[in-house]
This record gives sequence, structure tokens and C-alpha cells, in this order.
Amino acid sequence: MNRILNTALIVAVLAAGCSVPTDAPASEIATSDLPENLRPGYTTTTTTAPVVPTEPATFYLIDQVESIVVPVVREIRPFTTNAGRLRPLFDEFRTEDERNIGLVNQLLEFDLLSATRDRDLLTINITQDDPEADVSPILLEAVAQLVWTATEPGSNVNRVRVLIDSQRQALPTSAETTDEDQTVDRSNYASFNPESQSTDEPQPEDEDQGGIEG
Repeated sequence: MNRILNTALIVAVLAAGCSVPTDAPASEIATSDLPENLRPGYTTTTTTAPVVPTEPATFYLIDQVESIVVPVVREIRPFTTNAGRLRPLFDEFRTEDERNIGLVNQLLEFDLLSATRDRDLLTINITQDDPEADVSPILLEAVAQLVWTATEPGSNVNRVRVLIDSQRQALPTSAETTDEDQTVDRSNYASFNPESQSTDEPQPEDEDQGGIEG
């Protein structure tokens, strides 16, 4: 009898030790205690940087082999100021390809002080980066770049006056030197017109076909 009781007691103890404990009844968590991303109605948002609008603008570089200006297009902000419109010319804005084919920017020797427009006349005030440098050999090409860029169709500029250190200067042109009060336009730099270069092959000269009449 004692053996049976002992056996029953052992079984009861083992059964109690092997029983699976149960959790307490689930309790409701207040919404305010939840992390924000787990609360009802939460939606994720993605912040996107605003796209800055741009528009194409034409600038002119120098091809010294052909002695012409070459148009290149860049994207600029619309409604920019007159000075802002010309500013890229005074920085190294050429692409690697443009440099490799030998396009030159003579305006890198200058800095832009101001650009103001009065009707169709744009007055551009520039200064030399190095006051001691002799820029006379490149001034013709530099002004040609300015004039062709400033008077690009759609700019509402037809004439240009270039000041150097706020002083009027006699400017070199394709034909001659202007007086200090004269404004210039594309006609003064017509020799730089990229469309003026003829692509026609030169024609052979006619040989004298004269003979002796019988």
C-alpha cells in the first residue's frame, strides 16, 4: 500500500513539474503608449528635394584655328539677372571635350563686375584678373565672345558697350578700333560668324583654251 502511495506521489510531482505555464490574460495597450509608427492611421512620408527649373542658354567660345566663335549650350536658371546670364563665361565652364578640341575661353583672364540693360543696350563692366598682364592680344576675341553671347536671339539685347574697370575703352573689332563712345554689335565682329565659313571646295582655275585660228 505504501508503495502505491509513493508511486502516485512521484507521478503527481512529475506531472506538476512538466506542466506548461500559461500567460496572464492579455491586457490592452493604450494608443498613446504605442510608438508613432505603430499607431492607427500612421503613414510614411518621403521628403523629395525640390527640382530647380533650368532653361538652355547659348554661350560662345573661340576656335582659334578657324578664328570663329563656336556656340555651346548650358542649362541656367530662368529669369536670371543680366550679370548672372553672362557669369559662366568668366568661369571655367568648358567641358573636357571642348577643351580637347581646342576651344578657348579668353574671358578667363577677366572678371565680371556688372551688367546692366537699358532697352536693347547692355553695358558690361569687366576687370582684368591680373592688372599687370597685357591683354591686348586677346581683347578682340574676348569682346567677340561677349558680344555674340549677349546678343543671342531672345536676349532682347542688340547692342553692347564694354567698360574696363568702369571706364569706356576703344574696342578692337573685326575691321577697326571703335571710339570710346561707340557701342558694338554682331556686325562689328562679323568675321567671327561661324556661318560665314565657306564649306565649298575651291574651284580650279580655268586654263587658257585659246588657239590659233586657221
